[in-house]
Amino acid sequence: MKYVNFNGKQISKITLGTVQLGMNYGINNSNGKPSEELANEILKTAIDGGITAFDTSSDYGTSEKVVGDYFKAKQNKPLIVTKFGVGNWENHLSEIEIEQIIRTQVENSLLRLGYNKLPLLLSHNEKDLEKYLSTIIK
Repeated sequence: MKYVNFNGKQISKITLGTVQLGMNYGINNSNGKPSEELANEILKTAIDGGITAFDTSSDYGTSEKVVGDYFKAKQNKPLIVTKFGVGNWENHLSEIEIEQIIRTQVENSLLRLGYNKLPLLLSHNEKDLEKYLSTIIK
């Protein structure tokens, strides 16, 4: 496995996407969302294979909870990247409304993941950036 240094941690160049751990997803997914036991096996196999970065989102059903529950008891926590989404592109939202939407999503993600801070947070939809970028980056 190849790694890069990110804030003093060695992070795998391969990131495991976890959308299927939280919902029925994928064109070739004929089995649906895996059981908690199988999801844990998948996460363990990834860690054993050297993967130290995991991608999730509050939009991925129960993925954040599944990933968070697995890693809560682990001492060496991986890099977990999650995403936020503002949505509501038809209406105009105030800066306060946008901030509250993002803050609520982040607080909920932190609880589900069992982290006290997120090392990396991504926007889940480019439309959010097109419409709200100046407010988001404040």
